[in-house]
Amino acid sequence: MVAGEYKPLIEYESLGPEALLSIPTQDHYSPMLYVIATRQQGEIVTFPVESVDDGSISMLTVGSPLLKEALDRRHTVTAIVRHPEKVEKREGLIAKAGDVYDTASLVTLVRGNNAFMSAFNPGWQNPNLYDDQVRGTASIIAAMKNARIKRVLWVGGAGGLQVKPGVRFIDGPDMPLWARPRFSGHHQCFRPIAERSQNLTGPI
Repeated sequence: MVAGEYKPLIEYESLGPEALLSIPTQDHYSPMLYVIATRQQGEIVTFPVESVDDGSISMLTVGSPLLKEALDRRHTVTAIVRHPEKVEKREGLIAKAGDVYDTASLVTLVRGNNAFMSAFNPGWQNPNLYDDQVRGTASIIAAMKNARIKRVLWVGGAGGLQVKPGVRFIDGPDMPLWARPRFSGHHQCFRPIAERSQNLTGPI
């Protein structure tokens, strides 16, 4: 990405089994390709966070280019993270410590913002992945409602998309069994909202 060589990123399936293990599903990966397509000649690629935050996935992933894009467009971004001191300081970026499971504090953190974007994942190795996905997602939904956030962009949850009429990707043979609890929890929380809301953006 830094070198501007995008073909291997697009054709990652040809790079071998390690690449397929790194990208078991495309719901978090494909948005990065859209961001890459918007890069203008001469733009420098930077990564706001280049470390692993406790046991979570490395932030050197989809979140970084999305954050960069928002800041480059001169949006003011509030990043809710476990350790705000680890976030590189940038103009327009406000890092705050937060716990996704603490609905009341989350309301306080997000109130006053025009939109909210989430890629919440309790961790692929979490033995309580399904329950924590449901608990965290429900907490976020409740916080957005109480804070009166009118636009929510959810990165993830593509397992709920239909691969053919009446058949979701999550129900097909291509969905890894270890990933199914996370997408099932996400889908359970969001389907009722998606069916009646026009202000939710993201694959459900």
